[in-house]
Amino acid sequence: MQAIGLIEIGCTKLAEEYGRAEIMDTELNPAKNTMTVTVDMKGSALLRLCTTLVDSGLDIDKIEPLDVHHFDVLNSENLYAPDSHYLHFIETYISGADFSKFETLEEAQELMSQIQGKTPEQMQKEFPPDTKSKAWLKSLEAYRYPVEISQKMIDDALALDPDCLEAHLCRIGWMEDVEQRIDALEDLLDIGDRVLGVNEPDFDPEMWWGDYHTRPYVRAMQMLGFALLEKDYTDEGIEVLMQLIAMHHTDNLGVRYVLLEESVIHRKTVVFNQLLEAYPDESGLVFYYAKAIDAHLRYGNKFKSKKLAIKAFERNPYPVLILAGEEEYPEDTGFFKVGTKEESLEVIPFLMRIADKYEKTTHWLIHVFIQQGFGERTRNDEGDGENGAQVIDMYGDDK
Repeated sequence: MQAIGLIEIGCTKLAEEYGRAEIMDTELNPAKNTMTVTVDMKGSALLRLCTTLVDSGLDIDKIEPLDVHHFDVLNSENLYAPDSHYLHFIETYISGADFSKFETLEEAQELMSQIQGKTPEQMQKEFPPDTKSKAWLKSLEAYRYPVEISQKMIDDALALDPDCLEAHLCRIGWMEDVEQRIDALEDLLDIGDRVLGVNEPDFDPEMWWGDYHTRPYVRAMQMLGFALLEKDYTDEGIEVLMQLIAMHHTDNLGVRYVLLEESVIHRKTVVFNQLLEAYPDESGLVFYYAKAIDAHLRYGNKFKSKKLAIKAFERNPYPVLILAGEEEYPEDTGFFKVGTKEESLEVIPFLMRIADKYEKTTHWLIHVFIQQGFGERTRNDEGDGENGAQVIDMYGDDK
């Protein structure tokens, strides 16, 4: 107890000076009268803790920092771990700097000038979070660690706030069974409906969407839609995702691309037409290819179908070359320029699903590609095609 107490004091002092510093685990070894401590810190902060403990006369067998992967980035093993942008955004604004409390734009702008450039730790020190916010912060931390530690942190968060949506979402992210996740996500959304007022008569989707407290609910809706699609509950999954984009037309989550692909694959013409009507100026590559494929599935080898296919090839011809194995599969760097081979990653998985289910349409697409001369114009003579998708022989029998 004395050893743990000294470590807690050291961590508390470091947290006050340098931000987060916590004990994550302790392992006592009575036979050797020693203990191993795992702490959430690294580098100079860890060195300062060791120095403090030695100066206090404490003999510790080992102090281990958590693996840098778990400290600096989210644990990719959790299926629902958010990206770093989400994490930083929520950690920054989850403090007392709640813009919904302000009645005028001037008050909000004044707050913005005060918090600009500050770290989440500085924000939380200046605007101490309430109990519910502390639960949310603990839940975000839980994404960083292996499942055993994460589950303990989730328990702590739910002890602070049983309705903490992020805690429930993090826990669901550790579930391997899809059906179990679907049930748990539906339960989470029931909680969200209650605490966020989704079913209230005066519910305003635009105002609601702008409140950052709704972010876990929105992510849960998205994950539920994806899980339903994964288990081939197609109509149910599409319905959930259509509800999601109805809440916010700009669709910063990119759900419309998933919906477009599913509507073509499963011949959901009404949904397909609704998406085209809702996003008439959409320039995403998958929209170009989806329009051509949908036209062929509906009308066959008509002029309209060919015209849409040519537009897709002019937009970017590489997806067909990669599909046919004439170009190597590009490396996913996370960034691409329009018209490049790397952009093809946005549409290749969709085209491979089409090739698997609608072989005739795939043959037609490649036939038009060759007939219009795109193969000769864009084919890379140096590539041997070994890393291409190789779904079909591009220069073979393509009728």
